[in-house]
Amino acid sequence: MDEEESEVRDPATLVKEFLDMAISADPKDDPRQAGLVRRWHTVVHLSPQSVGEHSWQLCRILLAIWPSCPAHMLIHAITHDVGELRVGDMPSPAKTSLDLSDVLHKAEKSAHLKMCVPWALPAPVVLTEQESVVFKLVECIDMYEWALYELELGNRTAKFIRSRCLNMIASFMNSPHAEFIVRDAERYLERRDKVH
Repeated sequence: MDEEESEVRDPATLVKEFLDMAISADPKDDPRQAGLVRRWHTVVHLSPQSVGEHSWQLCRILLAIWPSCPAHMLIHAITHDVGELRVGDMPSPAKTSLDLSDVLHKAEKSAHLKMCVPWALPAPVVLTEQESVVFKLVECIDMYEWALYELELGNRTAKFIRSRCLNMIASFMNSPHAEFIVRDAERYLERRDKVH
């Protein structure tokens, strides 16, 4: 038997090994639960948003403004908050005002890495500077849309979030790293505003 033949493994065995690992994994490291982590817990809201919904919205927006985005961007959109299962969703103002961003990022990455082997979860994605700017823009658009929805429901406190997001969107769209998608992002936002 040559080396190539020895690497081919029976799919049933692979599935059994995966299930055995999943069963023996620490339940606190179950990425299926990560999608249930609540966002916006420090903000008055009428409709909660989970990490799972947030990740879906990011993928949807990303594909709308960058249809040919690399697959690793979508993987990042799906998995970027999985570590919040262990760390929680720290509000952005607290991260920055308490200078916790680096500490929380390391803790989230560590939690994410603990889920990779038992659950065959992709490792954390490292984005280029340009991809990071685009991703932050997409996150701001998601927050903006969430705020619009909250306003539709009658939550007047979402006005502050909407206006903050519009400022952040403008800032990211002025970045030279986002030039290649600005037109598509503007069209997307114009269509979005027509709906409301």
